[in-house]
Amino acid sequence: MSILLNLKHGFAFYKRKMSIYGYTRLNNHRPTPDKLDTRNQAGIIRKLSEKKELKLKKIFRDIESNSASLELPNLKKLITLIVQDKVTVLIVARLDRLTRSIRLYKQLLNLFEKHKIRFVSVAEGLDSKTKWKNGFRCTQYNGTLGRKINSGPDPRNDRTKTGNW
Repeated sequence: MSILLNLKHGFAFYKRKMSIYGYTRLNNHRPTPDKLDTRNQAGIIRKLSEKKELKLKKIFRDIESNSASLELPNLKKLITLIVQDKVTVLIVARLDRLTRSIRLYKQLLNLFEKHKIRFVSVAEGLDSKTKWKNGFRCTQYNGTLGRKINSGPDPRNDRTKTGNW
């Protein structure tokens, strides 16, 4: 959906109508992170949207036992709306509420970029509209790096035998 903004120097400029959505996720087979049940996540999203004067259209919520997937019912609905270009802004309370998988995170970032979605993660202060846009790529890199560091030394690498990993 586009609306005509103005006509300048013979060119028409279009802007998509703002469609702002939130997303919350909770794995019911893991302990709930401190104050991050779906109700509190929704409250965090609402608070930010009010502060930024963004009118939320809907907050999608998933409570599932397997959260390492993009196949969650409401996430699939949200992704469908994104592909149909019906979403302009997506807000999450915390980045890991969207996904903890670096591979899935990268898939979602690519989807957001392709469909020009402004993505906001409140806890990390990340907003793809700001100059910190590359912070999302850095987070992706750091997550990958963190996974490698936390997994310990790689026995296939000679440096690990000397402790220089």
